[in-house]
Amino acid sequence: MPCYFHADDIAPSFVRTVNAVSKRPTKFFEEMAEDVGYKDSIILLSILMFFPAAELVYFNDMEFMMYIFPAVIAGGLVIAWLWAEYVNWALRVFHHKHIEKTAVFRVIAYANALNILHLTVFLSPVVLLWQIYLMYRGFVSHLGINAEMAGWLVAIPFICISFSALGIIMFMGVTGIIHFE
Repeated sequence: MPCYFHADDIAPSFVRTVNAVSKRPTKFFEEMAEDVGYKDSIILLSILMFFPAAELVYFNDMEFMMYIFPAVIAGGLVIAWLWAEYVNWALRVFHHKHIEKTAVFRVIAYANALNILHLTVFLSPVVLLWQIYLMYRGFVSHLGINAEMAGWLVAIPFICISFSALGIIMFMGVTGIIHFE
């Protein structure tokens, strides 16, 4: 049985979780408990958002770190929550299916398990694609959404978020907020 993250046992459960979701995502999501609340998922996602923030600090100075860490962590949590809201809405409207938002948020949090590889800048696109795949696997395996609907639920926000993030990064680069040297 795969191990899941528990806030009471942070370090060991974090390592076991990342290992389990990376090696056997379908089994991991199939055996996931139905609803355990937001606590563990929020803490897990907060830890996982540290790594993309650290990647940005690598290209900038330490003073920048004071601002970027809270912004990236909060931004990651808000985006995951909005994505969960979107999935819940889309399933209700187009699929006439009700799924708890906590279950959707949990799948999204666990799909970010490979954020630890963001410390290697060149792997970031691969990590992003793997996150999309894990989200898709979680939607199909854990939430019981059919494959076509799960594909649309992942693709539409991914495209929107990608273009938004690109625009924000370009804006920050043009205005001098971040420096790529």
